[in-house]
Amino acid sequence: MKKLLILAMALLATITIVAQNTARDIFMEFWNEPTHENFQKAHTYLLNEVQEDNIAYYYLYHMHERQAQEHLNTIIENIEEFPQGVKFQVANTLLGKGKYDEAIQIYEKLNIASPEWSCPWRHKGEAFLKQNDYQNAENALVKAIETRDTHYDAYLMLAETYHLQHKNELALQTIEKAFEVLGTDTEDPEEVYSDEQTKFMFWEILKANNDQRATTIEEELRTNYPNKF
Repeated sequence: MKKLLILAMALLATITIVAQNTARDIFMEFWNEPTHENFQKAHTYLLNEVQEDNIAYYYLYHMHERQAQEHLNTIIENIEEFPQGVKFQVANTLLGKGKYDEAIQIYEKLNIASPEWSCPWRHKGEAFLKQNDYQNAENALVKAIETRDTHYDAYLMLAETYHLQHKNELALQTIEKAFEVLGTDTEDPEEVYSDEQTKFMFWEILKANNDQRATTIEEELRTNYPNKF
């Protein structure tokens, strides 16, 4: 009985190895020659192989990721053919992927074509801020606010940009302006900065300005976010 059990386990292990090798071979066939036909072939096979913790999940993930990148590259190459809204979403996708220079190039196209559209200015400011290019971030964010004076997250981001440049008075004026327009903007007030992040930013800016309110805010933060201290 013991010998049969060992034999069964060995057979199962062999079958698993063969299945994994076959999955890998089919995956590599697509990876080395990413044609539509090879994608369909590998995709169909791997879907049939998918089980919990099966390596097919890994191969499927990378296949879709590669295909998505290929589609994105095609869109970028032909970006002029797409409507403004699609261009904006493509730029946002690049921003999310950390491809800041490519995102900025598309935001600039939008700035030229639709100079009164606040969002591309704000997002371009974010891309520059991610690159620690504070002056260009400031310029873009100021423009975002000029084109929509209720742009809440643009105020917050501009306040952060000023703070990082040690422009403390401007940072305080700007974040207080953000609080004034809170609730009047059309966007989610926590789209970019959570309530927690905003409160801590305000505290840091108050401290930088030697503002007495910093003590009260710190007490509130210590009570509500004890793990942050």
